[in-house]
Amino acid sequence: MKGKVFFIYFLVAVLAIGISGGFASTGIVKDDPERKITIPDERLIELKAKLAYNGEDVFWRFEWDAGEDSSIHQSYLVYRDGKWQKHKTNNQDENRFMEDRFAMMLDDGSVEFFEQYGGFITATSDMNNMLNPANPEETKELLGKDYVRKFLPETRYDKNDWRTVKSKEDLDKLVDAGYFLDLWHWKAHRSNPIGYVDDNWVREDRKNDEGKAGSSNWDEELEQPKYMFDPNKTNQYAMEWDKVINRHYTTEDYYYLAEDIMVEYDPQHEWKEGDVLPELIVSPIEGGRADIFAQGVLLDGKWHLDMQRAMDTGKPREDKIIRDQGKYTVAFAIHRNSSSRYHLTSFPFTIGFNRDAEIEATYFEGKLPPWDQIEWTTIKLFYPGQITWDHAMNPEAHAGGDYVQNKIPLKDFHTEDEFSYYGVESEFRSEILNQWLLTMGAVSLFVILFSFGVVRAAANVERSEEE
Repeated sequence: MKGKVFFIYFLVAVLAIGISGGFASTGIVKDDPERKITIPDERLIELKAKLAYNGEDVFWRFEWDAGEDSSIHQSYLVYRDGKWQKHKTNNQDENRFMEDRFAMMLDDGSVEFFEQYGGFITATSDMNNMLNPANPEETKELLGKDYVRKFLPETRYDKNDWRTVKSKEDLDKLVDAGYFLDLWHWKAHRSNPIGYVDDNWVREDRKNDEGKAGSSNWDEELEQPKYMFDPNKTNQYAMEWDKVINRHYTTEDYYYLAEDIMVEYDPQHEWKEGDVLPELIVSPIEGGRADIFAQGVLLDGKWHLDMQRAMDTGKPREDKIIRDQGKYTVAFAIHRNSSSRYHLTSFPFTIGFNRDAEIEATYFEGKLPPWDQIEWTTIKLFYPGQITWDHAMNPEAHAGGDYVQNKIPLKDFHTEDEFSYYGVESEFRSEILNQWLLTMGAVSLFVILFSFGVVRAAANVERSEEE
């Protein structure tokens, strides 16, 4: 009887161990389309960079693995069932196609915390495509649009509450003090064919510099395209759906609509099922948005991107003015067949113009940099998941919150490799916590039962010896 009781305790203890192992090993990290969670296959990649200047212009050269050719924007017009329909893919679509993009934030020391934490200071848990985005009706009423985008903390009276936007007078004072981030935004579909980077900025929102870029190809009233490809110049009236989703179009093809290769839409043409026309028209960028020249080439599976901008654009309220002897901070992001927050991003890096920095600009005389004589700087980019500024600054929710508040640089206590895991974990904070609690409960049950069994067995042995 005594042996039987001990055996039962032993079985229960083994069962507790099994439950513990099951809770600890059960996979919870996975794509969840309903919650807008799509985890990149590669969560850590390398970006190579070179920087040069000649006293008038600043020049960048970048190189990174493209993964798969994705030069096509996600918004297209597709001919189906005898009529044109709008089609837009997103990160949750199995056959998604989205233009590759490259972005760079630049600051001159005016934005607090950017030198230590880079682009993380612009992200909050209320943003579009987060697990708990802001109510679109509320954002429409307060911001004039149905979602929250990047913003800087000091543009709010409550730094973590997107609703508390400062008055125009207070925002203007911040701009006068240089409190904004310069955002250089290259797009494989919308800007690369015309040789520009879209010049933007981040302050109370992410917005474009003054000027125009692109237009819509959709006639809302007639529910049809406005323009089609010029067959005499492109040898096509439209693209083909099967070729689009199977990525047969490359940067060598006409995958975009522009003024010099399009004509007015012909409704009398015999349109076929699966004909495709771009929803966006690529037009020359105008005004301050056109300050940055660029050319990207996709070769051997890698993007090779050159960018050039005047050191002083004459627009200090939109652009960071770059000066000799100056030292600045940059942070990079790359979208590979992805949009919104599903990008790869970097830690912040200092750049110096005749100053010591992590990336030092090479001075040269002439029009074009001697790129062959300039060494590459290799930068790691990682998947940031849903790591947000409001979470990072909160010591109760984030173990490193005190470090952040004291401006201890991110690179001092984390590596990019670690962040490639933290980014994924941030998508499943509640699930991981629940898993941890279940595991600890099972382990505790095992300890209690095993200890109780050992005590009972020892007591039984003692009685036997006394008898």
